[in-house]
Amino acid sequence: MARRRNSGISLTGILLIGGILYFTGAGTWLWNQTKELDTACYGALQEMGVSMGTPVCDGLSRLLAKMEGGASGMGTSLRGAVDKGKIRASADLQQFANGVFARMGGNASQLAGLTSSANRLRDMMSQQPIVLPAATDAQQRMQMALDQYVIGQHYLQGSSVTTALPWFNRSAQQPGGYGILSQLALGDMYRNGSYGVPKDSRSAQYYYQQAQQSLTSLQQTPAPEAQQLLKSLPADPATLNRQLDETVRRLR
Repeated sequence: MARRRNSGISLTGILLIGGILYFTGAGTWLWNQTKELDTACYGALQEMGVSMGTPVCDGLSRLLAKMEGGASGMGTSLRGAVDKGKIRASADLQQFANGVFARMGGNASQLAGLTSSANRLRDMMSQQPIVLPAATDAQQRMQMALDQYVIGQHYLQGSSVTTALPWFNRSAQQPGGYGILSQLALGDMYRNGSYGVPKDSRSAQYYYQQAQQSLTSLQQTPAPEAQQLLKSLPADPATLNRQLDETVRRLR
């Protein structure tokens, strides 16, 4: 005898759907509408007699209550899981930012304390990267450049170079030379053809020369932010400038 295929949805599936509805806020309205079946059942089955109608409708009432309770609980669990996911994602992003500067060595690890909070970084990631006006406070320009650099690295490590590049580019454009880290990163990517970026000597030269100009700007700026950034670079300004000169000559 052929086994009958079960094409119906399981109770677990119903509860999951109900849980999602509760999670999105539509569950309360839906269950209020569904529970009208409870009242309608007694009216519809009244002609069958109380002895038959009562057990059937009582069973339906208990089933609806059980489904509502299960869906509500599942909705609460879903919301809790999402909230925990957000907290974990924020913590991971903060750790990532710390790791980005720690890997640079030297005094670069101190830059992690100058970046925005993980929640702020996530808010920025939901928007388009911007370039601050030159008149903006030096601290804000430096923080923006560092934040955008971290976000670019975050997307780059996630194999999303097309998403990372706009963040590096905007960071590189921050006035005052504060985007030097992104300029160096872009120069390296175009010189080596890394992370899926095609090799492009002209683009590499451009960003390395931008980094040299940033070095000059930072050295001429007495702001403590500029001096702190200079101390956090992979090499002292004179050595780094000489290295960039040599690299640009080889690229020509």
